[in-house]
Amino acid sequence: MVVISAGANDFTLNYYALPTRRGQFNISEYQDFLQKAFQIYVRDVSQRIVAGLPQIGCLPIQITAAFKNPNKHKCLGDQNTDAQVYNQKLQNLLTQLQGSLPGTRLAYVDVYEPLIDMVNNPQKYGFTVTDRGCCGTGLSESSILYNQITPTCVADSQFVFWDSLHPCEAVYQRTAKHLESKIVSQLSQ
Repeated sequence: MVVISAGANDFTLNYYALPTRRGQFNISEYQDFLQKAFQIYVRDVSQRIVAGLPQIGCLPIQITAAFKNPNKHKCLGDQNTDAQVYNQKLQNLLTQLQGSLPGTRLAYVDVYEPLIDMVNNPQKYGFTVTDRGCCGTGLSESSILYNQITPTCVADSQFVFWDSLHPCEAVYQRTAKHLESKIVSQLSQ
């Protein structure tokens, strides 16, 4: 079984952050561009679990890049709407692909809703910090910008985000548990 999660970095790093992609595509065209690339990729495996996009507009790096006050942690509604539209298009595409790939099982998993619920209702999950990541300032660091010199928080389990782009381990664990039964039932149908 293969789980495919694609698109979040494509939007945050290649569409919203770089003006060249926005010069090539409007948001709808970019969503379609990514889904065409996805179609080519998805044909190579017999059972596929495809994750939709998360709440891109709530990522600390996106809020920082938009010059919003991170202490107010107001998600970027337009980017969240873009993610939701993409997810709907992806579900429609999977339905079409399922019919054209005999013997293949495709299952869509919604990661948007559980993650946005953790951001909007952190206390329900034991989190206290939703406006920044655990590493460094938590507002712009990720990947190679996080290293041995960059400080991390003391209580990482209280943070929704590990860095400015990625959820922390506790979020991944809660999301996996939430989605596990849905995935199994979709693939066994």
